[in-house]
Amino acid sequence: MKDIPLKERIILALDVETPEQARELVKKTESHLGFYKVGLQLFMADWFQTVDWLVDRGHKVMLDLKFFDIPETVKLAVAQLRSHGVSLATVHGNDPIIRAALEEKHGHDPVH
Repeated sequence: MKDIPLKERIILALDVETPEQARELVKKTESHLGFYKVGLQLFMADWFQTVDWLVDRGHKVMLDLKFFDIPETVKLAVAQLRSHGVSLATVHGNDPIIRAALEEKHGHDPVH
């Protein structure tokens, strides 16, 4: 069983319309929380800017984009997250899709 730090036990969903609203919410809660979810609406508003801002402030990010495509495309999408410090990402699909995402996440090591 992992010992999860108290600040990371709750993931606050930044389900707001604008990056400005998200940043305001983070600033109000970051003294107690350290893990935030960026969903499709917020991500589309400014792409990786909010994700990068959160990571730069020392927070963990769950990117909830529900990747679902052919395995190679999902693998390439997960690879894009590495340079942005994303801690979790949502992936939907069958076994080959999930395996491709895990393979990329784990640096091309076989996944069992």
